[in-house]
Amino acid sequence: MIGALVSAMQSAGFGAAVQSDGSVNIGGKGITNASSSATFASGGATDSVLSGASAAISIVDAAIASMSTKTSNLGQAQQQVTGMANFTSGLSSSLAAGLGALTDADMAAESAKLQSLQTKQSLAIQALSIANQGPQALMSLFR
Repeated sequence: MIGALVSAMQSAGFGAAVQSDGSVNIGGKGITNASSSATFASGGATDSVLSGASAAISIVDAAIASMSTKTSNLGQAQQQVTGMANFTSGLSSSLAAGLGALTDADMAAESAKLQSLQTKQSLAIQALSIANQGPQALMSLFR
């Protein structure tokens, strides 16, 4: 984040650099180093230093506001993705339940058809048996 801050300040015209000890030196646009005699010779900061510092603070504030906006957008996108995942999961469960019910209904219908066909076959066999007995009874009369 420090690197991003330094880059933003450099792009805004400030001379900003990260030192080896982790501190940040900022210069340019009216900001002078603390060791400068022009800045602290009288024991206080000059107007140009204060205006430069105000500009630096406003850049940092703008960077914070930008990060807040981006974080908010990321949170909204995450909520949308979570909502889509929940919807898809619910839809998948509903489809699986519907397919199971449809399969069960088909099995019940096919079972009823099979039982009906078996009954018809049994009745047909009995009808043929009765029809075959008629000629045999007639033949027995001639004997």
